[in-house]
Amino acid sequence: MLNDIKIFFKDRLISPVSRALLPLQHILVALFTPLARVLAPVKIQFDERWAFFSADHPTLSVWLRRSGKLAIGIYALYFIFAIGLFGELPTVTALQDMQTLNTSEVYTSDSLLIGKFYKENRKDIHFDSIPKNVVNALIATEDERYWDHGGVDFRSFARVFFRSFLKGEEAGGGGSTLSQQLAKNLFGRKKYSMLSTPINKIREMLIARRLERAYDKKNLLAFYLNTVPFGGNVFGIEMAAKRFFNKTTPQLNISEGAVIVGMLKANTSFNPRRNPDRSRDRRNVVMAQMVKNNFLTKQAYDTLKLKPLKLEYQPVLNRDMMASYFKDYLRQTLPKMLETVKKDDGTPYDIFKDGLKIYTSIDGQMQKLAEEVVSERMAKLQRVFDEHWSGQKWWGEDKTLDDAMRNSDRWKHLSAEGYSPAKIRVNFLNSKINMTIFAWDKNKPGEDERVLSPMDSIKYYLRQLNTGFEVMDPRNGLIKVWVGGTDFNFFQYDHVRSHRQVGSTFKPIVYARAIQSGIPPCEYISNHLKAYMNDGRVREAWQLTEEEKKDAYIPRNSGESYFGSYSLEGALTNSVNVVSVQLINKVGVKSVINLAKDMGVTTEIERNYSIALGTSEISLFDMMKVYGTFAARGKRPEPVTVLKITTRDGKVIADYTKNINPLTWQQVLTNDQSDIMTHMMKSVVNDGTGGRMRSVYELTSDIAGKTGTTQSHADGWFMCYTPNLVCGTWVGGGLPIIRFRDISEGQGAYTALPIAGMFLQRLYKMPKYAALKAEKFPEPAKWIRDSMACAHRFFSEDEILLMDSLRIVDSLREDSLHTFNHIQTGFATDTLRKSTPVQNLPTHPEDHDLGNYNFETQDVKPYIPPAKSNKPNKPDIKPVPNPPFPTKPVIKLPKNN
Repeated sequence: MLNDIKIFFKDRLISPVSRALLPLQHILVALFTPLARVLAPVKIQFDERWAFFSADHPTLSVWLRRSGKLAIGIYALYFIFAIGLFGELPTVTALQDMQTLNTSEVYTSDSLLIGKFYKENRKDIHFDSIPKNVVNALIATEDERYWDHGGVDFRSFARVFFRSFLKGEEAGGGGSTLSQQLAKNLFGRKKYSMLSTPINKIREMLIARRLERAYDKKNLLAFYLNTVPFGGNVFGIEMAAKRFFNKTTPQLNISEGAVIVGMLKANTSFNPRRNPDRSRDRRNVVMAQMVKNNFLTKQAYDTLKLKPLKLEYQPVLNRDMMASYFKDYLRQTLPKMLETVKKDDGTPYDIFKDGLKIYTSIDGQMQKLAEEVVSERMAKLQRVFDEHWSGQKWWGEDKTLDDAMRNSDRWKHLSAEGYSPAKIRVNFLNSKINMTIFAWDKNKPGEDERVLSPMDSIKYYLRQLNTGFEVMDPRNGLIKVWVGGTDFNFFQYDHVRSHRQVGSTFKPIVYARAIQSGIPPCEYISNHLKAYMNDGRVREAWQLTEEEKKDAYIPRNSGESYFGSYSLEGALTNSVNVVSVQLINKVGVKSVINLAKDMGVTTEIERNYSIALGTSEISLFDMMKVYGTFAARGKRPEPVTVLKITTRDGKVIADYTKNINPLTWQQVLTNDQSDIMTHMMKSVVNDGTGGRMRSVYELTSDIAGKTGTTQSHADGWFMCYTPNLVCGTWVGGGLPIIRFRDISEGQGAYTALPIAGMFLQRLYKMPKYAALKAEKFPEPAKWIRDSMACAHRFFSEDEILLMDSLRIVDSLREDSLHTFNHIQTGFATDTLRKSTPVQNLPTHPEDHDLGNYNFETQDVKPYIPPAKSNKPNKPDIKPVPNPPFPTKPVIKLPKNN
């Protein structure tokens, strides 16, 4: 045995440390060589006496020599740790401050507390509030000599010395006092190769000794129970009592206290919710330890051990406050904001311990309403989505699931343990695990306990739809609402800041650039299919050969309608793709990108025609600035999230309201240009793809906006604004593959628009905000109104004759009504394709926007022939001659695109 100890110290401790300290050894030798010469006579005399002693007492001398070496080694180790070679040790004063750390509080603009910043989700209680039976259970199970030792129980240490030190077992355990466990909980453990266990144990011993000097025994025990983790972001006995038994700590009985104490050994394995049988057995072990230590009678134990667990589980402890995604945004941005704000001692403020009060721009009542609306709408939409894909392979290719599996933490963990890919796949498919998963509970976020395989879990979470919703006041830039997702507890990805393709919500930037460049609102743009060649030419698509089609960009409309010509307002109202691309070709891709950046887009945008249809990935946060620019009559708002920050006693240390000055905002568009765009986007809401705001949600106030739907209906958008609010909504899955199969349910008008519609509808019914709906957009100048007095769509005489002849032919067919309805809604039928020069239109690559086709608002009216006339009939909408378009300062076009 002694030989094993010698080998351990030599190979695993002394030799590595000696190598690390070799440079220091050389320095010490150089320093102490003169002293050694002076003490040489003394050493010679000592060696002579030691030789006689060793001869007379050989065994004792050996043990004394070994003990001396051990003592020197211990002091050397202490010196090594004291100088911080293995990490700086906290001082007694620092340890005392840890218990009194003050959490910072986050308030809305109307002084409603919505959250706190803290290191752990806990609620501290005093020792006197902890039941005696809980204290006894803790001491009997975890540290029997707690009241007697000074932080390190050397008797227990000797018992586990061989397991933890000699064998290097990570879970050797068993010898740590409560003080040492507290040290581990507070500071964690680090990796030191093969020396990890002994080094961490020694660090914990030293910190435990200092903890014992920083606190008396009672306060130290309370500190331990207030910080110990219980899993699921629950720290401290008070939060655990509420989570599992819906009680406060003083209300815990012997059995409940034993359950909670039993979880300290392994909070997942002995979780009473997930593993009730194991938790009950562990509870009985704890109570048996109480009997052993005379804290509980044998008779009481025999009665209590037979009783079942009685839980009153509370799964939503961390949903009691709102704006979770916004608070996470603040958690990341506040430290940088406070870098220049110093305390009296010159150090920066810390939001986690300095007890600050942070007053934000969030409107408490609006935020609460928004979260209710989001939950209600997304719960319903998820049900529709699940029914839509019921029994079908919604994930597309199996590679989707395979990639998700390989990117999971579970796969990486099993791979690191040496499992082969084949065995890991078997584990994912066949192993069943108790899981707490996200689930909708009566239109509210909740939790559910299920037994699932890891693959079942992947499929479940990939299928979940999510959303981002934001509201801003364009008059001052104040962010009023921030909803980054459905449930921050399960989905931490903030969809206000995430980047997704924006679809047709990008089109107003293109149209604004067209207005800037001098294109009149009533200039009619052909709705014919165009092909954009690599050499810069624009050709009719039907003229291309099969070889030429390969190198051409051919955007298509959502409804495959290519009749007539559109005014700018008509094209935007009906989200006509081919017109949008013609416009960006006219004004230049680069100039559109520059305008987008001026309006607040911070991401890189590729230089190609498809950006006119929204293929760029932009955050909702940036799109709010874009539409805020329209709402602020051409000035780009600077978003504001924090109003002021004060100390605990009310001293203002940062006042950001002083920086709110709309007069300093960049004037991106002129007032007239923004008024034209507002007039056009009002038409989108009144007569176009945003019509549900009127027809379904019965909103009568001034609203302008634009819907957006991306390729294969992967993203649904709705951006809108009133004179006093800008609302932005995105809806989609975590991956673009998560989508509806058809546009009727996948379009932004169906997925995203209802959130904004429900929000404004209910907001205007609240007395505090009722006056908001009465405000009007500024009345555009008369020349603007005159310049836009034209029909949305114009048909040439040839197109009218063609439609008339088509109706005559179709009237003889059995499916004439079906064909007529297609014409009525603007679709080109098979018959029409065969009768026109565009019969060989190429199939466009899947990179075009599917648009936002609204079957109810297309403006082509059904044709009704007059009773007595053989003349060609014309549609009942007439083109109005373009009114004069006054000369205004415009940005000149670049020479190249």
